[in-house]
Amino acid sequence: MDLFKEERPFPTGTLRGWKTDSLIDRQSSAFLSVSNQNTMKCRCICTPNREAKNKMGWGLAVLSIRQADWAEVDLIRRAVRVE
Repeated sequence: MDLFKEERPFPTGTLRGWKTDSLIDRQSSAFLSVSNQNTMKCRCICTPNREAKNKMGWGLAVLSIRQADWAEVDLIRRAVRVE
C-alpha cells in the first residue's frame, strides 16, 4: 500500500509473531485505543496475502509496526523523492 497516493488505502492485517512482553507487543500496544475519531499513522513491515473474506481480496501479515508522525513521513518522502 502506498502512503503517498491521492486515495488512502484501508487495508486489514493480522499481527504475526506476537508474544506477551515482546518488542512487537510493546510497539503495537499504542494502536489498541485507535478509533475513527482518534487516528494514528504507523510505519510497518508487511507481506501481502490472499484473503477471500476481505472485500479487496488481499490482506496483510504485519511483521513489525510502530507509531509514526508527519516528520517521519516527510523524511521518507524526501528519501524516495515522491513529489
